[in-house]
Amino acid sequence: MATRVDDCGFWQVVWLEPDSVRPVAVDGPVQLVMDWEELPSTPPVDQRGFWSSPWEAAVAVALAHLLVVSGGKRVSVPAGLVAEAFRRAIDGLLSAGPPERRLVLAGLGLSAAITGIALVPRHPQTGEVWPCDAGAVVPLAADV
Repeated sequence: MATRVDDCGFWQVVWLEPDSVRPVAVDGPVQLVMDWEELPSTPPVDQRGFWSSPWEAAVAVALAHLLVVSGGKRVSVPAGLVAEAFRRAIDGLLSAGPPERRLVLAGLGLSAAITGIALVPRHPQTGEVWPCDAGAVVPLAADV
């Protein structure tokens, strides 16, 4: 139902799995939902030069989703941080050979035309994923 990051050197955080939990009405002030443009970001590397805990947790969850939607077929990933985060695991976990599927970034300021698997931001307050027309979607924490 949730992923908890708890490291004595960092803030604790819990990410609820949107498909497993539901909101319940309570008395009190309503929290305003931030627009996609207002969402904060988390740097990928911490002060020690290691992957930050939120990034590690978010990438692990997204990797599990990617493995499921890939159907076990090889997936190509875009160069840069996406490749750093996913390629090594994909190389070890998915079948060998040329890629049959393509992971494409979707989100604010990116192309809406997606023919492969879309790696999309998940809104931290609503749990909604970035809207796109991809046949398969892999959600990733929006701050990552």
